[in-house]
Amino acid sequence: MDPARHDGPLQLVFSGECLDGHDPQAVREAVARTLKLDEARTARLFSGKRVVLRRQVDAATARRHVARFAAMGALLRAEPSQQAQARRAGATRWRLLRWTSIGVVSVLFGVALGLALGPGLNTLWPDDPPRGAAADTAPHPAPVAPAAVDASPEKLPAAVEESPKGMTAEAMREYRHSYLPAPNHKAFAISSKGAHAWIAGAASENNARERAAAGCVKAMRPGDDGCRIVDADGEWVD
Repeated sequence: MDPARHDGPLQLVFSGECLDGHDPQAVREAVARTLKLDEARTARLFSGKRVVLRRQVDAATARRHVARFAAMGALLRAEPSQQAQARRAGATRWRLLRWTSIGVVSVLFGVALGLALGPGLNTLWPDDPPRGAAADTAPHPAPVAPAAVDASPEKLPAAVEESPKGMTAEAMREYRHSYLPAPNHKAFAISSKGAHAWIAGAASENNARERAAAGCVKAMRPGDDGCRIVDADGEWVD
């Protein structure tokens, strides 16, 4: 997808693909060196599975990163963000619902009109067909209702499903459904015993980190070793 042709938020997805004419091993080494990845993270990045590297970036940022990967011989894709896809699916469902409602109203109006004018119409269309003409007894197909649109959010890729150590299922649900759609600057913090806190709409990323960490410390449980930031402005923090 050409980022310049999309005016909504984008996400950057990498599947370990190399551009034609480039040595896969050389591309792997160049990407690992540029992104400062260890062997385990490099192997996961080039496993062939979809990995979302950045979420909710603008077209200019997407073009810059796509070009950066292309210079290393790697294919980075810019796609509409999950939030944008959900909005489009919802808009499509609304349009289908609106047209379906119009169709239902039209059918009801036609039925009411037929009941009101039925006796008069019988004189125009008698029950018996004219002599020599065959009655139309072939069944007519009933109107087919539009198929429902599945507007559920796209599942996260397998690589992104991996949560940081110590992140509970409750924290992950809040992270996906509340934190990710929230505006920048933002940060998400967790403790070793499962406490978590997050902040959005801060003046800067550092301010968001400090406030999220402070909130997490307040929610800490006995025996907690402290809190750490696991996400800042929608990106995992190792």
